[in-house]
Amino acid sequence: MRKFMEKLSKKDRWIGGIVLAVLYICSEKWPYPLNYVAGIVFAAAFLAFVILCILCKSSDKIAEEQRREQLIRDKQAENERLQAEADKKRAEIAELQAREVELLRKRVEIAELQARELELHRNCQPQIAEEAERVQSTNADLEPQAQAYVKQENKNLQSDTTDVRALVLDNLPKVDISISEVEAKKRSVSEVADIGFSNITKKTPRSKLGNFVVFDTETTGLSPAQAEIVEISAIRFRNFEPVEAFTTLCRPKKGISEEAAKINGINAEMVADKPTFGQVALAFQNFIGSDNLVAHNLQFDLKFIVKHGVDVTAENRKYYDTLYIAQHTLKKARQKWDKELGCHMTDYDSDYDVENYKLGTLCYYYGIPLYGAHRALADCLATGLLFKHLAKDRE
Repeated sequence: MRKFMEKLSKKDRWIGGIVLAVLYICSEKWPYPLNYVAGIVFAAAFLAFVILCILCKSSDKIAEEQRREQLIRDKQAENERLQAEADKKRAEIAELQAREVELLRKRVEIAELQARELELHRNCQPQIAEEAERVQSTNADLEPQAQAYVKQENKNLQSDTTDVRALVLDNLPKVDISISEVEAKKRSVSEVADIGFSNITKKTPRSKLGNFVVFDTETTGLSPAQAEIVEISAIRFRNFEPVEAFTTLCRPKKGISEEAAKINGINAEMVADKPTFGQVALAFQNFIGSDNLVAHNLQFDLKFIVKHGVDVTAENRKYYDTLYIAQHTLKKARQKWDKELGCHMTDYDSDYDVENYKLGTLCYYYGIPLYGAHRALADCLATGLLFKHLAKDRE
């Protein structure tokens, strides 16, 4: 009953009391003994109701006090939380202030160092100028000596080059070339398309690799169908060492243009009394025999000699192009676009071995002397030595 009363609001309790009082008053008009019993019951109920209301009022006060205490405790907890956050913020602000003080101190130190550096620079400026004048004076005194030294070294180098060329090229045995009265019949360049070039790998037998014939041609143009051969040279190598050479100038039937003469240095007077390539094609074919063939940009030279009568497929052999092998051995420098010049330039900051795969560039990379570039015999010697270095790098 008490729990029920506690759930009732104050207004509901008043209504309940009034209802009991009205019932008690009305019960007096009931017949006896019902009025007597009802009056006792309603009086007892009213009294109990009043007592419960008093008790509930007391419970309400206690509950209200508890709610107030709980609100006080909640406010204290909230205040403690806010105080903790405020303390944390104060600590962060103090840390930031300490950092700011440290930064200010470092700025002061940097300013002091800059002032010292400026002062040292001002003090050292006269000494630097004096040292620069002394260096310039010394360079001026040494310049004549340096130029004389460079000239002498160039003379020594040219002398050494001449000696080496005399030992290697001039003293290399030359085979006698038989000149045929009947020219060799021209062949189809399509034969070259069926020839596969060999690369050098670790599995390539080194015992036979050093035996080959390297050859080179000088021509009046780039088209085998229209241009002619003005010089043919070949060197036989045994164990990567030159042993004998085949070389001759050839007289082109259509003459030599000024442009071609500027490139290889061969003019009409030099070939006036020489045989045509067709007259020496058979002798050249007999010289190469069944040896493997080596050349730089091999396809170009093969097209010319095949077009003008040499049958290179008559024997079973291998074909080595030093240009092709170099492309698979050495890294070429990359090209990057230069906005100022409006063209591609070599990227010297990239990782590379050579700028290009020209014969002269590759010879310079391996330290191979190249004498008389664009002359067939000199290019043959350089190509043979280049092939030796490439074979070693491919091991």
